Parts: sequence; structure tokens; C-alpha cells
Amino acid sequence: MVFYTQISSLRDFFIFASQLPSSTMKAHIEQLKQLLIEHKLWQWHAPDLERLQSQQPFAVDTLQPEQWLQWIFIARIEALIAAGAPLPNGFSIAPYFEEVWKHQPDYQPIIQLLTQIDEQAHD
Repeated sequence: MVFYTQISSLRDFFIFASQLPSSTMKAHIEQLKQLLIEHKLWQWHAPDLERLQSQQPFAVDTLQPEQWLQWIFIARIEALIAAGAPLPNGFSIAPYFEEVWKHQPDYQPIIQLLTQIDEQAHD
């Protein structure tokens, strides 16, 4: 992917460069949302607040994997992007989804995208 922009100063360059990871992550998140909708995993109503407040990794005690993606992961990444805050790095979520969806071959495109998100988090 090639980006064209007007860079007239060093400051403009640093602003442009700092936006690349979040713009790529934003595109990944939009693609993830679309895949969840296509696979009929997207929910139009949020779970109860208590279920969203789990202290367990991936909220395994209160949410389905796709609920965690939608209501925790996607929501937090979108909030960070909207606030212009630094994105988290060094995380790996794809292995969890590979395991819980190992008998769901139709979900492979979602897992592949999650792997790309993990790779971006490690760049």
C-alpha cells in the first residue's frame, strides 16, 4: 500500500508517520467487524454490563469469543484510535481464537485477520 501526502516539514513527517499504525489498525478493525457480520457473529445488542466486567482473560467466564472481540477488543481499540492514544503492542490474540474455533473452519478468515493484527502489534 502506498500513501501519498503533502509533507512540507519534519513536523508533518512525524505526524504522518505516527498515524500509519493507527490507520492500518483502523482498517483491520473495520475488516474484522465486516467478517464478524458476514459470519453472523456480530451482535446488535450489548451483553449485560456485569458480563463485560469479567476479570478473566478473554472474559471466558462470561462471554463467547466473538462477544469478547466485539464488545471488549474492538470497542477498546476504536476508543484508543478515536482519542489519538497509543495502541497496545506486544499482544497475541490469534492463538486463543485458533484454539476455541479449531472446529470452525469457516472462521479461518477471521483468525487470519487476527494474526495480521497480532503481527502489527509486534512491529
